[in-house]
Amino acid sequence: MKGCHDAVSGEPKDPPTRPMRRRTANPALLKGFRAWACAEGGEALARHADRVFTVELAGSDYDVEVRTDCTSRSQAKNFAGAFVDWWDGDDGRGVARSVLVLDAHNRRIAVQPL
Repeated sequence: MKGCHDAVSGEPKDPPTRPMRRRTANPALLKGFRAWACAEGGEALARHADRVFTVELAGSDYDVEVRTDCTSRSQAKNFAGAFVDWWDGDDGRGVARSVLVLDAHNRRIAVQPL
């Protein structure tokens, strides 16, 4: 996780401590997040999310990446906070470690623990 946080903090880059095994699109998570955001009055927030991926790490741990149209780190941090509110701690199988907010070019612009 340190490598992920360094990537958005401007600090020297370190490789992630957990190797990535596979990155998979997860349209069900995108649909669930959008439905929640709309129900909470956040239609604009729902529109920010473009795609959701689960990223398998070592063991049964995983990260969640959300590609957005966010253009600033502050906007991405607000989005990440809302995503964490929606997540509610139900990881299902395995443990979700972090949500990583990506811009339209798949660059990481915010990271927040789940």
